[in-house]
Amino acid sequence: MHRHSISVAALALAMSAVLFARQDERATAPGSPGIVELSAESLAGTALSSLESAPYMKVVEHAGARAANVSSFRSADQRFDAGVSQYETVTLQLQDWPIDEFMYILSGRVEITDARGHSRVYGPGDGFVMPKGFHGIWKQLSPIKKINVSYSSDREN
Repeated sequence: MHRHSISVAALALAMSAVLFARQDERATAPGSPGIVELSAESLAGTALSSLESAPYMKVVEHAGARAANVSSFRSADQRFDAGVSQYETVTLQLQDWPIDEFMYILSGRVEITDARGHSRVYGPGDGFVMPKGFHGIWKQLSPIKKINVSYSSDREN
């Protein structure tokens, strides 16, 4: 199967989980779930904040780079989250990534290198999963916008 087909199929699977999980005021009948849209347009007017190092990531290039995230849906147990993000060009050292996260690149390019040194560049139309516990380098080759769908086994995330 062509890698783009896999990306689209993965996005469709992730999106279906979101679409059937939310009770929304736009529902057509009382008690029926409504559709939750994930669109880069929801980032319009969202303030960018400086990316700060955290226990699971360290800014190694482009200190002061900024990012914004809009969470469009969060499950009642707070473990499943779907939204859109944008990041200015930045390089991050990732250590013990805290969640399972599906990402679908809308614009821009990022090179991800795992702990074994395997590297791949992702761009518009590419989707991938960064599993909980991942170690590696996230090197953006340009600013990016992405859809992100995550699941955390910990209630705090």
